[in-house]
Amino acid sequence: MQRSLLYAMSAIVIMVLASLNQTPAVATMMPAANSVLQIHSNVPVNSQGGALVPVQFISNGLRISGMLFSIDYDHTCLFFDPVDADRNGIPDNLLFNVPNHFSISATFDGSDVDGEIDIMIVDYSPPFAAFPDQLVVTIRLGSLCIPVAGESVTAYVRFSQSPQPSLSTSSGTAAQGVFIDGSVLITANSPVQTPISTATPTPAPTMQPTATVQPTVTVEPLPTLLPSPTIPGTIPGTIPGTIPSPTPVFDGRKVFMPLILLGRHGVMNGATQIYLPMITVDCVAADPQVSCSSELPPEPLSTTPPPIIGIDMSDVRVR
Repeated sequence: MQRSLLYAMSAIVIMVLASLNQTPAVATMMPAANSVLQIHSNVPVNSQGGALVPVQFISNGLRISGMLFSIDYDHTCLFFDPVDADRNGIPDNLLFNVPNHFSISATFDGSDVDGEIDIMIVDYSPPFAAFPDQLVVTIRLGSLCIPVAGESVTAYVRFSQSPQPSLSTSSGTAAQGVFIDGSVLITANSPVQTPISTATPTPAPTMQPTATVQPTVTVEPLPTLLPSPTIPGTIPGTIPGTIPSPTPVFDGRKVFMPLILLGRHGVMNGATQIYLPMITVDCVAADPQVSCSSELPPEPLSTTPPPIIGIDMSDVRVR
């Protein structure tokens, strides 16, 4: 995907260069010589177990303003560390030597076994500069192979052919180029470099705000109102604020319950009690030792019943 994007950008750049340049491109005109991109061959392994592989450019008189190529290397004996410690978007083991007029794009894809390192160098601003004859980039590769004593291993470093490298002139036309592959020479006494896996930076944990501890509110339980125990055979206690339960009066055959009329004054210079017959029985005695009398209840103190609305006065006894 990265390589496709790079080549798409290169095609766009070539078209832009052609549109901005006023010199018409003549397809029949062939240059007397071709520009050259060359990877150095038999680059030795240094004492640190690495090889510095140069890529050289020779213009041969052509004004080259853009170049695009991919580097493929021998995986069995070489490795590339794509670390980008300075975070400039270019692997630190690609050492570029490019004039300020040119922009650089360089990416690494270890899964692409036919071109791991993709490089594009272009001048985007007219008038487009011509790339000089000089070293373009140095690729730092690590050595993995250990040859048999007395022998050596030549590990290839070459231009990828899928797609092929390309050059563009300052007039926006594609230029014919010669692309020469190179190699790294690993001898029996060459030190081996151990690949170091690139550490992925771990994002710092997000600090959560400290929760404020709310004071615990102790809820006092509401007092439970227990009913007063009732002794069997007795009248339940009186609830405060109510009128006490009246005491029954026995007169033989009938039981009279007093009805207190507040604000009435009668013959007893006090509140008049009106007795209403509530229960009719054959015999009721207050004292178990006394037999029931067959006599009628005593006559009321007053034969004139008080005028009370809603009560049948024929069943009223007044004491």
